[in-house]
Amino acid sequence: MRNRKVVFLVAFLAACLGTRLASAQPGASRPADARHVPSAAVDQLLDGSDWRMGSFDFDAGLKAGAQSEAFNESAFSTVTVPGDTQLQAGFTGGKQWFQTKELMAVNQKEWWYRRHFRAAPKAAASVTRLVFDGVDYFATVWLKGQLLGTHEGTYTGFSFDVTDKLHYGADNVLAVLVTHPFIPKGRGLLEYLVGDLTLINSGMVAPLKNPPYFIAADWGGPGAGNAAFDMGIWQGVHLRTEAVVTVSDLHVETESIAADGSANLRIAVTLSNAGAEAAAKTVTLKLKPENFDGPARDLAPLTLTAAPGQTKATAEVHLPQARLWWSWDHGSQNLYKLEAAVPGEKAARGDQRSIVFGIRTISRDPDMAYRLNGRKIFVKASWLSMAEYYRSTPTAESYERDLRLFRDANFNLVVNFTIVEKPEFYDLCDRLGILVVTELPFSQFGPLQILDKDSPRREPFLAQARL
Repeated sequence: MRNRKVVFLVAFLAACLGTRLASAQPGASRPADARHVPSAAVDQLLDGSDWRMGSFDFDAGLKAGAQSEAFNESAFSTVTVPGDTQLQAGFTGGKQWFQTKELMAVNQKEWWYRRHFRAAPKAAASVTRLVFDGVDYFATVWLKGQLLGTHEGTYTGFSFDVTDKLHYGADNVLAVLVTHPFIPKGRGLLEYLVGDLTLINSGMVAPLKNPPYFIAADWGGPGAGNAAFDMGIWQGVHLRTEAVVTVSDLHVETESIAADGSANLRIAVTLSNAGAEAAAKTVTLKLKPENFDGPARDLAPLTLTAAPGQTKATAEVHLPQARLWWSWDHGSQNLYKLEAAVPGEKAARGDQRSIVFGIRTISRDPDMAYRLNGRKIFVKASWLSMAEYYRSTPTAESYERDLRLFRDANFNLVVNFTIVEKPEFYDLCDRLGILVVTELPFSQFGPLQILDKDSPRREPFLAQARL
């Protein structure tokens, strides 16, 4: 899945466009051209309709042994992952919106997901990771009854190295504990979530004696105190077998566009080395048109030593006769693809990552006029609060329907309100010629306590905001 994401960090009601639009692709990808990397990452998808789901009172699941291989899951329901817990629990149709005791009770329990799967035979000179693309909100993961770790956060994916933990060629049991309580232990109601910050304002809503303490009929769902925090394994789960040294991140930004039509680009490559020793690697780079005709171009390779952990390198590229990206009302949406590859050597597999991006600059004049690629534009923006309330439900088709209607209404910039949509959304914005501003909830009602100097969430929140 490709993610061409244009993200700007702005405060509430402040659309401060930066001087660049960049593309990124989190998570490893299948090779775009296997000729460059003989043996790149291989994914075994764990999505599907053969998951089992059940609930317990908080802290009761572990006592019942729900994490163990021998646990009797016959009382659990069969569900499809990805999905949202409320919908999987039967709150469909109008029931997913009515503020009932039953719907509120979903967040007052812990929910367990279990799946049996057969792992492929072990591959030599490789690392196998269990990858979650998105879980809302707290997740704890076990494999074969062994604790792998925990994660907090709706929009950031995470993974675990399971190379030495899998039963290769045999049955494995995966157990995932998911919670999204109204008030997590040790935290206040108004300041606890990263990426799902509550907007509760007690002066605007009706009080309750018990969590969530406030309730209101409002667009924001639980953000304004409604009856449900959506939750669940809302994005894909897969086993990824990859090289010991991988291209873990690839980034391109436009530094400048010259009057002669050339452009200067800055490429940043990150290698991740899961091994214990440093490894000398050469990263090959190829740039080619993605949605228009033109020749491919081999760029100068990067030679570096990948130390255990992460190693970063950059390159400056001058591109004559660059084809620029424009918003739909000013020109064509020309997109390029950059491929970065670490070739395999002997028994070691290689790796490859690619991103699709547009060559473009954004600037703002002293009089607050905005320029795209140096040309003054009239920004016609509208707010998109969220595509759908339940995270897993938007599709590429529904995104495209909404964005085409948005464009037909003569808007050229969408203000993406605090919700990180699926990668397809940002891909379509690139292809349909729509600029994107993403707002962070710096000054809304709930997060105010986060910035208090004594708040335990202050530094984690600021670290997330700086990304």
